[in-house]
Amino acid sequence: MPTVILTATVRPQAETRLAVTDPAVRTAEYQRALRRWVQLAGDWPDLRLVLAENSGADLADLTRGLPPSDRLLLVPVPPPHAAVVTRGKGACEADLLEAVLPRIPGADAGDLILKCTGRLFVPNLRRVLPDNRDPRAVVVRATVDLSYVDARLVGATRAGWLHTLTGMAAEVDESSDRWLEHVLARRLALALASGTTVHRFHSPPRYSGRSGTHGGDYGKGRRLRAVLAKPLEAALRGPLSIKQF
Repeated sequence: MPTVILTATVRPQAETRLAVTDPAVRTAEYQRALRRWVQLAGDWPDLRLVLAENSGADLADLTRGLPPSDRLLLVPVPPPHAAVVTRGKGACEADLLEAVLPRIPGADAGDLILKCTGRLFVPNLRRVLPDNRDPRAVVVRATVDLSYVDARLVGATRAGWLHTLTGMAAEVDESSDRWLEHVLARRLALALASGTTVHRFHSPPRYSGRSGTHGGDYGKGRRLRAVLAKPLEAALRGPLSIKQF
């Protein structure tokens, strides 16, 4: 049973690399994405959604106008401490994940738990998930040399999160160009070296929504990029191996 944690920060504490900071604009973008996630969950009986927000915003504002859903869990998370905020928005998101993971009910150790940036929607999520997973598996989209991991969508079993992806906030330092994407890459390299299975997504995730970092719309130009990247995508499918780097 997959669970998707939608991370939300209506009022950003850290504004490094942020193009979208207006709380009203961010709220509207969260609402648009959440509506599509709830629609997807309505057609996918096994899918569960967790909306986690860490700036003290009223979660009722984010869900206003949505039909009732027993598939959506709302989790308010305390704002990060100042020491975390100084490390940047990636550290704040890692801190949020650390707080919300123990509060997800009913997930077995081998169930896949995904983290997705809450203002984005992944319309092809069904095709993205790998068919088979190790009990401590991590599922990512990364460069072949594992120097960089796409942090918009990251998945792991509960055991995988606890074994590989906890404590990342303390390792992020955006003022020193140490982003969450780089911390994820380092964690996965260490995990591979210790025998953990790291899967790539079965298909490249497609994103709908606007980047909070550069403000661009992820939907524009998608078809052309997909055609140009097709040979590379074929090489990127399947589990990662320590032999690749």
